[in-house]
Amino acid sequence: MKTFSHRNLNNRGVSFLLVVIALGFISVLGTIVATAAVKNITMKTVDKKSKEDFYSAEAALEEIKAGITEITANVMADSYETVLKEYSSTNTAQRNKIFINTFLDGIKMELQVSPSDQIIPAAVIKDLLKETKKAENSHNGAEIIGTPVFKDTLKNDKSVMIQNIKVVYSLDGYTQSITTDLKITVPDISSRKSTTGFAHMPYKDFALIGNQAITAGFSSHNIKGSVYAGADGLLVSNEGNTMKINGTKIISAGNIEAMDKSKLLINGNGAEIWATNLITSGSDKKANTNLETSLRIDGHCYIKDDLILDAKKSKVELTGEYYGYSNGTDAASNSAIMINAINSSLQLKGLSKLYLAGRAFISMDNTNVTYELDQEHGVSDRANSNILTGESLIVKGSQGAYLLPDKFISAGHNPITWDEYTNYYNNPDKDLIKLTEDSIVFTNPSISAEESKLYYYVDPVKPFKKEFYKFGLDSNVVYFYLNFKSKEAATDYLKNYEICYPGKIYNGFPITEITINHSPDTVNSAGNLLTYEDSLKITPGNNGLFTNNYELQYSNLSKTLEKNITGEGTVFDYLIHGDRIKEDGALKGGQALLINNGYYYVNVVDNRSFGVPLFFKETNKEGIIIATGDIEVCSDFKGLIISGGKITLYNGANLNADSELISSILSENAKVRRYFKEFDTNNEDETGASFQKFAITDLIQYENWKKK
Repeated sequence: MKTFSHRNLNNRGVSFLLVVIALGFISVLGTIVATAAVKNITMKTVDKKSKEDFYSAEAALEEIKAGITEITANVMADSYETVLKEYSSTNTAQRNKIFINTFLDGIKMELQVSPSDQIIPAAVIKDLLKETKKAENSHNGAEIIGTPVFKDTLKNDKSVMIQNIKVVYSLDGYTQSITTDLKITVPDISSRKSTTGFAHMPYKDFALIGNQAITAGFSSHNIKGSVYAGADGLLVSNEGNTMKINGTKIISAGNIEAMDKSKLLINGNGAEIWATNLITSGSDKKANTNLETSLRIDGHCYIKDDLILDAKKSKVELTGEYYGYSNGTDAASNSAIMINAINSSLQLKGLSKLYLAGRAFISMDNTNVTYELDQEHGVSDRANSNILTGESLIVKGSQGAYLLPDKFISAGHNPITWDEYTNYYNNPDKDLIKLTEDSIVFTNPSISAEESKLYYYVDPVKPFKKEFYKFGLDSNVVYFYLNFKSKEAATDYLKNYEICYPGKIYNGFPITEITINHSPDTVNSAGNLLTYEDSLKITPGNNGLFTNNYELQYSNLSKTLEKNITGEGTVFDYLIHGDRIKEDGALKGGQALLINNGYYYVNVVDNRSFGVPLFFKETNKEGIIIATGDIEVCSDFKGLIISGGKITLYNGANLNADSELISSILSENAKVRRYFKEFDTNNEDETGASFQKFAITDLIQYENWKKK
C-alpha cells in the first residue's frame, strides 16, 4: 500500500513561519471564543425559534444547543492553546492527538460527566435553559426529564455525543416533548497548516458523489464509505448483481432502488440512509420469477415518501430504525409502505423504531392509469385523482375496502361498465348512487350507532369520487371510491371495516410475510398497519400528530451533504468550482489537472463540455477524481470520486473512502485545493496553506430527533 508523505514541500523560512503561526493562533483564539458572539448566536437562535414555535420544546432545545455551543467554543479554545504551547516540538499527528485528548477531558469536565457510567447530571443541562425554563411554582415552561449520557465516538466518527436529552414543555395543560442527541464534531487539526481557519470537508468520508445518479447494472460491487446520489437516485439492477455499501451516510436526492432480481445491501456503524423512496422494482410486470429482488438495510432510514415493494418476489429486510416522516395533503407528501407485487416478503421485526407519519394513496390519477377521454360524459384529462386510504402499511389487495359498497349503487356492483354509466348519465331522472345522511355502512354491535353511518367518515358535500379506468382495448369502467372527510376518518373506517368483514381486506393477494416488532413503544404510525404471518392482522394506527425536522435535514443533505447547513442548487455546485475546471481544461482537451506522483493520484477533468464520460480503468490508484460530467468506473479505487453527472460502476470495481488520504492531499496541494469552494475564503501563503474559517455552530448537530 502506498502511503502519502507528509514532508514539507519547502523548508525555507520554517522558523519564521512558526512565529507567525504562533502569533496567528493567539489572535484567532479570541475570534473563536468571543463570548459576545456566542451569546449573540444564542439570542438570535432562540429568538428565531421562539417566533416560529412560541415557547415550545423546540425553543427550549435551541437554548440547550446554544449553551452547548458556548461550552464547546471555550473548551476548543483551551485545547488550541495547549497545542500552541507544544507546537514547535511536535509533528502534525502529535498535535492532533494533544488537541483531541485535551478537548475530550475539557468537555467532560464542563459537563460533569460521571467517570463510572458517563452520566451527565440533568441539572447541568437544565442550567442551559433561560427564557423557556419552567419557573418555580409554575406549571408552564420547559424541564429536563431523564438521564443524559455522554458517549465518546471519537475513534469511529471523530465526534462526541450527548445522548438522551429529553425536554418536556408545558403550557396551559398542553404538553410537548422532544428527545434527541447532540453530536459535537471534533475538528481534525492535522488538516490545518495555518491559523486562518479550519477545513470542515464534509465530503472526506465519501467514496462516491454522483451529482445526478449512481448506477450499477453489469456486475457486483463493494463500497466502503459514504455515498451521495443526486435526483436520479441510487440504482442496482439485473440478475445476479449485488451492491454492498458500508458507510455512515447513504444519501440519495431521489430514490434508492433494487431492480430486476438484483440485491442491494446497506449497513455501517451508525449508518443513516436518506432518500425520497426505497423501492424494489421489475421492468417486466408480467414475467414470472423464482428469483428475489432484495433490499436489506441495517441502519437508520429517513424516507421522505414511501417504501414500495413493486417487484415480484421482493424481499425487503430492515433492521435499526425507520422514519417515514412526511404527513402532507397529497400522495407525494405522505410516507407509507406499499406492497404492490405478489409473493413478496417484508421483514420489519428487526426495527427498534417504526415511525410512519403518513398514509398510503391508491394511484388513480392520469399519470398512473389510462382511460378514454369523453367530454360529453364528464371524462376529462384530469377527471381522476388519487384516493386516500386509512393505512400506513398497505397491500395491493386491500384497495377494495375503499370502494363505495355495492348496496349504495343502483347497478348493484362496483365498478360499473361504461354502458351502465352512460345510461344513468344520460338519464338524470335515474339515481345511480343512493345515499342519505343516515345510510348505514356497518352493522356490528361493537360499533356505535354514529360510527355505523357512512357519513361519519366521508365528506358530506362530495361523499365519493368517480375514477375511470380502461382495461386493454375495452371501454372505460367506472369505480366509485369513498372520499373521506379527513385522514383520521379513513383510518377509523378501515378499523371498523375489519371488524365487520374480517379477512376481506386481504382479498387473497399472495404475500409471503409481513412482520413488524410489536414491542411497546416500537411502532408509531398514523394509519393502520397490515401484517401477515399465518393470517392477516391489523395493527391500529394512532391518528397522532407527527412533527419533525427531517424534511429540512434531507433538503440540506441533498444540497450540502450536511443536515444543518443550507444551500442552493446541487451538491456538485456547492462543493466544486466547475468554472475553474472548465477554464483550466479548455486548452488541454478538458484535462484540468493530472497528478500521478507515486504517493497519490489526482485526475480533474472537464468532460461535460465535450459530452463524453470519463472512463477510469487505472489500477492501484488512490486519491481524488473529479469530473464535470459522467464517470464510468471500471477499476478499484481508494479515495474520493466526484461527478457532476452520473457515476456508473462496471467490471466489479470496489470503492473505498479514506478520509485521512483526502485531508492529506488537500492540506498539501494548493493546486487540488483550488477546485474546492470550501477553501475560497483566504489567500494562499508561502506554503500554500489556506483554510476556510468555520463556525462553531456547524459542529453541533441534532441526531435521533423524536417529538411527541
